[in-house]
Amino acid sequence: MTKILMGSLILCIFDGVILHDNIKILKYQQKIFLKILKMSLLQDLLYLLQLTTWTKVFFKPFSDVYDVVFLSDFHDLLSDLNISYYPMVDQIVASKGRIFYGTFYSTFSGYITRLRGYYATKKHIDGYEQGITKSYYFYPQRKRYDMLQYKRVEGPYWPREFPAAWRDIDKGIPIVE
Repeated sequence: MTKILMGSLILCIFDGVILHDNIKILKYQQKIFLKILKMSLLQDLLYLLQLTTWTKVFFKPFSDVYDVVFLSDFHDLLSDLNISYYPMVDQIVASKGRIFYGTFYSTFSGYITRLRGYYATKKHIDGYEQGITKSYYFYPQRKRYDMLQYKRVEGPYWPREFPAAWRDIDKGIPIVE
């Protein structure tokens, strides 16, 4: 499954980010998400993480532009796996995508970003020397491009990952005499 999705765009959206009773707000969010994605690429495979049946309806218009797949589309490959592990499968798949969109204040997205950093370093993917991955945040907008530049570790520590977690971790520290 990861081989199929390695060149894909990964979108990590949670029900809490898009859950609104107001249909006008939902339609507006659909347009915003599609606009952001269209800026990233022309046409691609889109893998959506952590979605319920309700949110699949929300993303229906995306299938007009992208080949959309969900973890549930691979149920036959996962039939022997306890569903408690599905979020971890989502994270591993997302870590191998060409581009990843997550949520800034999400530790789930943060761990995917860290895995992407490990993978980029191991495979020498463009930007790995600086600890940069092609990872973006949908929300908040002012944080959208944070992962495209190296940033030193600073508090608060939980809303995002820092390249220090994967950059140069295999290098030793010189002995101080």
